[in-house]
Formats: sequence, C-alpha cells, structure tokens
Amino acid sequence: MNNPKEVLELLFQENPQPMWIYKTEDWRILFVNKTATDVYGYSQEEFLTMTIKELRPEEEQKRFHGIVNEVRVNKSQRWDFRHQDKNGKVFWVQICSYPLRYNDTDCRLVLVLDLQDILDYRSTINKQASDLQKILDNSIDVICSFDAEGRFVQCSRASEKVWGYSPDELIGRPYLDFVCNEDKADSIKISQDLMLGLEVRNFQNRYIKKDGSLIPLVWSARWDNTEQTMFSIARDATEKMSAEIKAREQSQRIVSILESITDGFFTIDDNWLVTHWNSEAERILQMPRQKILNKRLWEVFDESVLVRFYPQYLEALQKMVPIHFEEYSSRLDIWLDVTAYPSSGGFSVYFKDVTERIKTQALIKESKERYDMLSRATNDIIWDWNILSDTVDWGMAFEKTLGYERCEEYSNGKWWISNLHPEDRDRVAERMAQFIRQAGTWSEEYRFKCADGSYKNFLDRGFVICNEDGECVRVIGSMQDITQLKQKEWEIFKHNQKMLKIAHTNSHHVRKPLANILGLVNLLLQAHEEDREDLLKMLKESSDELDSVLKGVAEITSSLQD
Repeated sequence: MNNPKEVLELLFQENPQPMWIYKTEDWRILFVNKTATDVYGYSQEEFLTMTIKELRPEEEQKRFHGIVNEVRVNKSQRWDFRHQDKNGKVFWVQICSYPLRYNDTDCRLVLVLDLQDILDYRSTINKQASDLQKILDNSIDVICSFDAEGRFVQCSRASEKVWGYSPDELIGRPYLDFVCNEDKADSIKISQDLMLGLEVRNFQNRYIKKDGSLIPLVWSARWDNTEQTMFSIARDATEKMSAEIKAREQSQRIVSILESITDGFFTIDDNWLVTHWNSEAERILQMPRQKILNKRLWEVFDESVLVRFYPQYLEALQKMVPIHFEEYSSRLDIWLDVTAYPSSGGFSVYFKDVTERIKTQALIKESKERYDMLSRATNDIIWDWNILSDTVDWGMAFEKTLGYERCEEYSNGKWWISNLHPEDRDRVAERMAQFIRQAGTWSEEYRFKCADGSYKNFLDRGFVICNEDGECVRVIGSMQDITQLKQKEWEIFKHNQKMLKIAHTNSHHVRKPLANILGLVNLLLQAHEEDREDLLKMLKESSDELDSVLKGVAEITSSLQD
C-alpha cells in the first residue's frame, strides 16, 4: 500500500479509539470510523446525519456552547466532556481535536479517549482515602506517627478529645514533652526496643493533658524502618484501669463468698495444680491450704484419689461438660457429693459431706424393704399418704384386692375419696379431716369401689406422723377387707329375723294346748274316779294338739337350716 491517502484512511478506520471528522461551520459529522459506531451504537448512516452537539447529554449543552468558539480556533485542543450513546448511557471522555482541511472544507479531526475507567479508579481511590480519613477522624483512639527523633508527624482528631491538644498543636513536637516524668525512662526504652525490631504491645504510660491532669494510656506501635517512622495507636486506659480495679474488687468478693459458702470448693488449672482451696475444703478434707496450693492432688493425698476421683475429673475435662457424682473417701471414712465444672483453664470443684444423708438413705431403703415384705406377707392394703404432696404409696395388696394398677393416676387422696361409696363418702371424708386435725388414731368402716365397678367393705385403721412443728405431714394405715365378714353378719341377721318371726307366729299355737294340759292335770288331781276317764281323754287330745304344733315348728326350723 503505497498511496498515503489509503494509509491514512486505514489508520483512521482501524484505530481502536472512536474518531470522526466534522465541519467547523455547522458541527455536522462528515466521516466516522467503525470504533465510533461500536462505542456509541449509531450506524455509519446515522452518524452522517448528526452533529457533534447531539452526542452530548442535555446537561452538557450549555458548557458545549460556551467553549464552541475556542474549538473553532485553528489549533489543537483537549477537553473532558460527558458523552451519551444511542441508548442514553452517559460516560466521560477526553476529546483531542485537530484542525483539518477535508474536501476543501474547514474541519476538525476528533480522537475520543474513554476516561470512565480512569475516573472510576480515581473515585475509588478518593473514596478509600475519604473512608480512611473518616476512620481516623471518628476513631476513639489516637492514631499517630513519629519520626526517628520522636516528633509527631501525623495525628488523628481524637487527640483533642483524649489529650486536649489539636493535631496542629502536636505535629513537630517531641512526644516526650507530654509524658509524665515518672514514665519517661520506660517510654524511651520501649521506643528503642521498637526501633530495634522488637514487638511491643499494650505498653502503658501516662500523658499530661492540656489541662494539666494525667491520663493513663495503652499503646500499640510498630517501627517502619523503610520510612523511618513509628506508627502508633494510643487508647485512653482510664476505663480499663477502672475495670481492672473493679475486677480485683469483684475477685476479692468472689473469694469472700467462696470462703463463706458451706460447700467445700477448690480450683485446678490446666496443669492439675490446685489454685484455690477454701476454708470448708480445709475442714471437710482435713487439709490446710498451705499444704495443697500449687500442688497436684495425688502429690498430697493417697492413691485412693487416683482410683476414685481422678477418672471422674478427667472425664469432665475431656468431654468439657459438668459432672456430678458421689464417692466414698476411705481415708476420712466419709461420703462426698461432688460437682466439677470444666473450663479451658482447668476446672472448679464443689463438694460436701453427705455421710449422714447416705446413712439415712440406707436406713430408708432398709425400712422400705421391710415395708414391702410386710405388704407381701399380709392381705391388708398398706398405704402411706404424704399430706403435703397429696401422694399415696399403696402396698402390694392394692392390685390383688382392688384390681387397680399401682400408678400415679391412683396415688393421691382425691382419687381415694372419689372411690368411696356415695352413701359413705361425706361421713368418711369428714372423719378423715377430723382425724388429721386432732392427730389421733384412725379407725373407720366403709365401702370402696373396685376396678370392676363392684364395692368391697373395709376396716381402715391408721395413725398420723407430724413434723417438728407439730404439723401433720403423713398418715400411714392399712385397709382390711371385711367383705366376707359383713356378708356373714348379714346372713346371721336375716336368719335371726326369720327365727323371731317363727317364734312370734307360733307362740299362741303352743300356748293353747299347753294351757289345756296344765288345766286338765289340775282337774285330774282333784277328780273322782268316775270322772277321770273323760279327763284323760281330753288330756290326750290336748297332748296330740301340742305335739302337732311342735312338729310344725321343727319342720320350719329344719327348712331354714337347709
């Protein structure tokens, strides 16, 4: 390609930046490259019907007219503009404009450079700088830097609130001017260590505020050897020191509480060393704290500690969960109730002597076993009513005699009252209430409903147990099944009633012949011989009549027995 015009046209068309040529007189676009059509979205034909003014958004029109005369001057120029593509997207560009004669017309050649990425980058940098400045300005800590001579180079606005000095009042001044005399030597030593590359954190000193008062500070600092600058952060330690004082006071209160509790208490660190041992621990375990502190348990106690207690403590630490257990100490002949609470730094142990409780439980267990044996050995229903909780413990005969299961549903006083026979309920309930009030002995007969809906007769006897205040807390008794006895009594009663009826009914039948016989015997004793035969005949008739009556009575009595 030897034709210079073709070379220039190729450079124009293939340029990666948008380019066009427009008439200076009316701003009409005469020629445009392919990149411009790609960037702006207009076709070649659309571009050739437009002016360069139409490539600017409405808000750029006034500025465009203001500089248009300068653009017409016969010289090269650069301007930053906002352009708008066919879809309305607005973006920043840099216009490079050059004078040009094109087709014998005064024109200008325009090269467009996209500034949007550059502007976005600048915006990001500015925003980061702004955000960093906001952080510096809003930090409650003083963020500052010092040169190798210890003079302030930069300082955040927090200095005014913390020390009373503005950053301008500090920059250029040695930091030692503000350190109280007692802390200057340590502050110089820390600065030297930092400049030697040593890491120093949470260094504390005191500064003299503008009002002359002292303020405690906690410093974090790093020396940058390249920039020969020390970057530092200073925090007001007033609250920290106050918190430390409160923490010490709180710790002392906790120690006082631990010393006053009735439980034995000790703490062990992650090396199994005893770090606290309260007075109750001294008393229960008979071990003075001076002999156990900073030692391991098995260094002081015998092997029983390893065998009985150590596995429990180890399990608590491994699982990181509280553990509770009871264990016997053969050395002291006592039972201990122990609760251990693990933590990352060791564990805390609370314990108490429960020997009396264990012995009491053993006695209760033995008593319960005897109670169960007694329940099995008798047909009576043994019962134990806890008045305070309204719970009833029924003996073994409960299921066999009444047919109910021994369960919670049937183990309360309300259930017992509800199953009394309706005709007996009010009387028995009132008698029971009176019995509890008077704390006497209980004996009452009543009918009670069985599981199958039938009723049985019981003779119930019991006695009250009171607490130390004389309050009735339990009633213990037994229900004796007297159903068969009651049935037998009823049968005897009915039999006697029938016998009375027979005696009443037949007494006048016996009396008549008997009275005749007695009268005839008296007459025979006084009668003459000729009259005796008639009297004997009459006596025989009366005797026969009496015999007949007695036979009738015997037959009726025999039928009752059958």
